[in-house]
Amino acid sequence: MEVDLPNTPNTPKNVHFDNKGKEVEDNSLDEKDSLENSEEKLLNSEENTNSSDEGENVDDINGDEEDMEDGEFNEDDEFQNVKDRQEAINVSHPFGLRLWKPALYKKHRSIFTKTHEALHSQPNQSYTKAEIFLFPGNIIWAVTFGWMAALTYLFVNICLLIPAYVILLFGITHYIFWPFGKYIERVKGNFSEDIDYYTAINEEDNDQLKWDFKKLLDLFLNNGISGFFFYFFMFTIITPMHLIVAAICWMFVVSIPMSKLNFVLLNHLLNEPLELFVHSSNPPPFQFTNDFSSNYQISGQTEIILCTYRAIGLRYYKYTFGGINVIFFNSLLFVVFTLLDAYIISPSTGKTGIGHPLVIFFSSLISVIPLAYFIGMSVSSITAQTNLALGAVINATFGSIIEVILYTIALAEGKAKIVEGSLIGSVLTGILALPGMSMLTGGIKRKEQRFNAKSAGVSSTLLILSIIGIFTPTLFQKFYGSYNLVCEDCPDNLGSSNNSSLNDATTVMTHCRNCRLRQPDPLEDPFYHSHTKYLVWICAVALVLTYGVGLLFTLRTHVKQIYAKTKKNNQKQEVGHEAPSWTKWESVVVLLVSTIIFSLLAEILIGSVDVVLKSINLDEKFLGVTLFALAPNVSEFYNAIAFAMYGNIALSLEIGSAYATQVAMLQIPAIIGICSVRDLFIDIPKESKYLFTLIFSKWDVVTIIIGVFLLSHVYTEGKSNYFKGAMLLMAYSVFVISYYFIV
Repeated sequence: MEVDLPNTPNTPKNVHFDNKGKEVEDNSLDEKDSLENSEEKLLNSEENTNSSDEGENVDDINGDEEDMEDGEFNEDDEFQNVKDRQEAINVSHPFGLRLWKPALYKKHRSIFTKTHEALHSQPNQSYTKAEIFLFPGNIIWAVTFGWMAALTYLFVNICLLIPAYVILLFGITHYIFWPFGKYIERVKGNFSEDIDYYTAINEEDNDQLKWDFKKLLDLFLNNGISGFFFYFFMFTIITPMHLIVAAICWMFVVSIPMSKLNFVLLNHLLNEPLELFVHSSNPPPFQFTNDFSSNYQISGQTEIILCTYRAIGLRYYKYTFGGINVIFFNSLLFVVFTLLDAYIISPSTGKTGIGHPLVIFFSSLISVIPLAYFIGMSVSSITAQTNLALGAVINATFGSIIEVILYTIALAEGKAKIVEGSLIGSVLTGILALPGMSMLTGGIKRKEQRFNAKSAGVSSTLLILSIIGIFTPTLFQKFYGSYNLVCEDCPDNLGSSNNSSLNDATTVMTHCRNCRLRQPDPLEDPFYHSHTKYLVWICAVALVLTYGVGLLFTLRTHVKQIYAKTKKNNQKQEVGHEAPSWTKWESVVVLLVSTIIFSLLAEILIGSVDVVLKSINLDEKFLGVTLFALAPNVSEFYNAIAFAMYGNIALSLEIGSAYATQVAMLQIPAIIGICSVRDLFIDIPKESKYLFTLIFSKWDVVTIIIGVFLLSHVYTEGKSNYFKGAMLLMAYSVFVISYYFIV
C-alpha cells in the first residue's frame, strides 16, 4: 500500500487494468493516427515490393501470380487481424468492396474512459455548489426522474422500516434526487477477491447489471426475514424503476452517464447493500491506493463506487455498444414499434391514433436506417474476416439488398414511379449529396484537403460509363420511338355568347390550334417491344459484365496491392482489442435477420404510401427522389462524414462514387432481371406502373449528366474545401426541388 494525496493519481492516463487487476499499458491509437500510419506502412510496403520485384526472375513472378490465382491471400504472409485488414481495404479502397469507417474490431475508445470518469470522479473536484446547481442537465434530472426515484425509495423505506436498511435507504433517497457532488462508498475489509466484479475502464460493459444469483441467495439466507422483505421490494419496485429510468436515459444518448449510474447503483444494491454508505461532497482527509487499481479512491477500507457531477454530455453520441454506434442501436426501437404497430396496434385501433398509416409510414422509413447500418456492418465484417473474393460477392449480393427488396415490392404494388424516382435520387445522392456533404463537413474542420485527382478521375470514368449504360435505352427510344400528334379540342360554346369580345375569341381559336408531339407510354409503343426492349437487356448485361471486370481487375490482378506483405503481423493473434467485434457467424446471422426484417418493413412501408400521397399531396416520383432515396443511405452519409472529419477526404468521395456506380451496375440490372422473370412466370398487368422499362424522362437525363459533369470538374483540381461542398449540395437541392413541380 502507498499513500496518495487527492488529485495525485499514480498512473498515467494510458494505463488501465485487466480483469485480474494487472496494470496494462494502453497503446491504442487515435483512429486518425492509426489510419494514417497504416497508409504510410502500406505505401512503403508497396515501394519495397516494387523495388524488390525488379531483381526477381521470371519464375518467381509467375509463382507469385499462381499463388494469388484464386484472389485469396496467404494467411502466413498477409494481415492476420481484422484491424489491419479493415485499414488495408480503406487505404487502397478496391473496387467492389464496401468502405466502412467504424472499427470492426474490439478497441479501447476514449469515450469509454470519459464515461467511466463521469461516474467515478474525484470527490474533491473544483466545482462549486453553484456551478453544480446551474448545470442544465442536473436540473433536468432532478425535475424529471430525481424526485420520482427519491419518492420511490422513501415509500419503500417507510414500508420496510427495518433498522439494518433504514439508514441506507434514506441515504439513497437523498442521493438519487441530487447525486451531483455526492459519492457512495463501499466498505469492505478485503475486496480484492472480487475485483473482477468492479474492473474499470478497459471494457465497455463493466458497469452493466450483473446478476450473481448465488450471492443473492446467500444474502437472503444470512439476513433472514429482513433480507426477504428487502429483496422483495428490490425486485418488485426498485429494480423495475431503475431499469425504466436507465432505459429512458440511454435512449436520449446525452444522458448515458445517468443510465449507467442507475445500473451501477442497482448492481451494488443487489449484491452488497449493507456495505454502501452515502456521503456529501466533503472529501476524506487522505486516500489510500492499493496495488491492483488506482482508478478507485480508497479511504481506510472503503471504495468510492459512484461520484458524478454532470448528468448529460454532448460527446456521448460517439458511444458504442457491441461495436455499434449508440444512435443506430437505439434506432432499433423504431423497428420493434413499427412491426407491433402494423400487425397488432393498427388493426385493433381501426387505423387511428398511433395506428394511423401516416405514423406507420414514417416509423417504417426511420426503421430502414438502423437495418441498413446493420447490413452494411455485417457485410464489412465478413469481408474483413474472409478473402476478398467472398467479400466482393457478399457486397455485390447484400450491399444493395435493401433497395432491391424495396423496389421489387413497390413494383408489385404498382408504384413504378417511386422506383424510377428512387433510382434517380440515389444516383444524385452519390454524385452530389455524398461528396458535397463530405467536402462541407471536412472543410469545417480543415481549411483544405487534397486527394489524388488521377484516382478520382478513374472513378469519374467508371461513373460516366455507368451513366451511358442506364441512359442509352432512353436516348434510343427518344430518337427512334413513335410520336403522336396531340391537339387541343375547341370548346363547344365557341362564339355562342354575344358578349364575348373579339380578343377572347381569338385567344380561344389560338388555343384550339395548339398541337404537340408526345411519345406514348413505352409499353404502348410497338417500337419499344421490337427494338428498345432488347437494347435494355443488352445494357443490363453490359453493366453487370463491367462490374465483373472491375472485380476481376481488383481481386486477381491487383490483390497484392491491397494486402501488402508485412512480417511483423505473422504471429499476431486476433485477441483483445484486435479481435473482431462480431465473429463471422454472428455477422452472417445479423445479416440474414436484418434482411428478413427489412422484407417485412418494406411491405409495410409500400402499403402505407397511398395514404401519405393523399395526405401530403405529393407526387410518387418526388417521394422516391427524396425519402426513398435518402433513408437507405444514412449509413453511407455517416461513413463519408466520419472519413472527412478525420482528414480522409479521398475515402469520403470514393463512397459516393462507389454507391452511384453500384446503383447503376447492380441495382438497375437486378430490377430489370426481376421484372423479366416476373413477366415470364407471373401473370401481371402489362402496365407501366407494374414494370420497370429503363426509359427515363428528359429531365432525369439532364440532371444526372449535369451532376456527373459538375462532380468531374470538382475532381480535376484534387482539392477539397467547404465552398465546393456547398456548391455540390446547392446543385443537389435545386435538382431535387425541381421534381416537386413536375406533374
